[in-house]
Amino acid sequence: MIAKPMTYMNNSGQAVKSLVSALKILPKQVLVVHDDIDLPLGKIKMKTKGGDAGQKGIRSITERLGTDQFFRVRVGIGRPEDPDDIVDYVLTAFTEGETQLLNEVVEEAVRKVEETLAEMNKRNHQTEENGEW
Repeated sequence: MIAKPMTYMNNSGQAVKSLVSALKILPKQVLVVHDDIDLPLGKIKMKTKGGDAGQKGIRSITERLGTDQFFRVRVGIGRPEDPDDIVDYVLTAFTEGETQLLNEVVEEAVRKVEETLAEMNKRNHQTEENGEW
């Protein structure tokens, strides 16, 4: 299932927690795709657990789930030169040149999501067989 929270990004945990509860799944069965200012525009990285690095949506999810044990696809958007401009920077539309790159990044992110979901399914299936739920 793919879900896009209708909450503000900073309250994403509310939607994720509701979904996890409704579907009766574990946090380790959740994959979150999010922007990351600590990565250059276009860079994609995978993460399986850890801190939020200041990303308030991830912080909200971690707080609501009570764990950082969920999968993440981090999509780099770059960082503004002036740290005081972060809010405006992340809310500003991409330039035409950035939009072309973004289209390629979205395709790569989809591939990463598919690969990660396959790996998650494999891990979860192995865990079920071992009786480690």
